[in-house]
Amino acid sequence: MALSEFIHRARRCCAPALAKRSLLRQPAKHKFMGMKLDLNGMTRQEKLIAMEALWNDLSGNELDLESPGWHQEALMETEAKVQAGLEPVIDWEAAKEQLRSRTR
Repeated sequence: MALSEFIHRARRCCAPALAKRSLLRQPAKHKFMGMKLDLNGMTRQEKLIAMEALWNDLSGNELDLESPGWHQEALMETEAKVQAGLEPVIDWEAAKEQLRSRTR
């Protein structure tokens, strides 16, 4: 998807949040495969809007999503550890908090 189409979709779903500040108004700081985004000039909300727009586009068709080959092996290894009592099972909210605490 071209950057202009991405911005169009992001504006369409999140116009109020982007009305004050366009992703394209400031000079580009980061380039990804020809796309330019001023990540340093974007607010946290704008970055989350951009991530959500990208995710919605990428996850639009589950048949297009293909897990990498190692993923099945990792899942089977973890399941075996859980069954053997070597891997604790924790609540999803507790898991998210553990992950957040690692990045603080």
